Amino acid sequence: MVCLLLDEPFVVGRVQFGFFTREYFKHFVEQHEANHPNEDNHGYEDLWKTYSGRCFAMLPVNAEIEKAKEIAFKHCGLAVDVLKICSNTMIVPEFECTFEIDQRLSRNTRNEIIVEKIANEGELSISLYGAGQPFSMHKLQMQQFKERGLDDFSEFLLELEGEQSELQKMIVVAIQRLANAFTIKDLYYRIAEICSILESLLLVSDTGSMMDPVCKYFCRLVHSNPGDRKELDKLYRKIYSVRSAWVHHAKKSNFELSDLSLLQQATHALLRVLIYKTKSHSTKQTILEEIDEALYNA
Repeated sequence: MVCLLLDEPFVVGRVQFGFFTREYFKHFVEQHEANHPNEDNHGYEDLWKTYSGRCFAMLPVNAEIEKAKEIAFKHCGLAVDVLKICSNTMIVPEFECTFEIDQRLSRNTRNEIIVEKIANEGELSISLYGAGQPFSMHKLQMQQFKERGLDDFSEFLLELEGEQSELQKMIVVAIQRLANAFTIKDLYYRIAEICSILESLLLVSDTGSMMDPVCKYFCRLVHSNPGDRKELDKLYRKIYSVRSAWVHHAKKSNFELSDLSLLQQATHALLRVLIYKTKSHSTKQTILEEIDEALYNA
């Protein structure tokens, strides 16, 4: 099950997103009536009432049932992660990314807080807090997701069948980490995670300075215009200083949400560039060497 509201079914990679209809359960009712004519079918009617309209992510798998569950969960989870990184949160950092496969939910759908009022003995105050409504994936939203590269990521997932290159594996991990970062409400924690993701994609080793090499490769992979590269370099250094103050000194320095938005969009753009690079590169090292060679020959 996925916490989404859909207008119509769609596909990400091999994963089908849809919603339960009466016709879906009608087949099982008819089979039950044929096989057990003397028994009622209230069980399936109850299922219809429970699951009517709820969204599911589905992957056809030919395997033993427990293994099939494991494979399907892995693929469906990655498809949901792709949706997350193409969501409104990429543009608006404080927009809460609420959709998730229910098996991966890490928070309660309802919380209760009970307060005993000291001033009035015997009086209790009970407050209920919900997790909000499911995200509505209507046609306009789907168009926006596609404009943010949903189809590129979907095609990438289709290319993961069989043996994967090091670069493909790194992109998959980065997609999963960025999707998780978009669900983190603490924006300082999110900034630290995004900087860590960029380091994992753009550093060959973890020795020496990290910020300068990341800036060099990040700016050149995302932008071709020198002015845009300069602006991204300045942006990353500004956000990195916020990250460093929080990580090393527990200090929450002020920053602009618009800057975080731009960093998130640039990180997302980097993933799309790296996906394109998988057609000609199998490791990140050859991509970085290509940039170094171009700079040497310039």
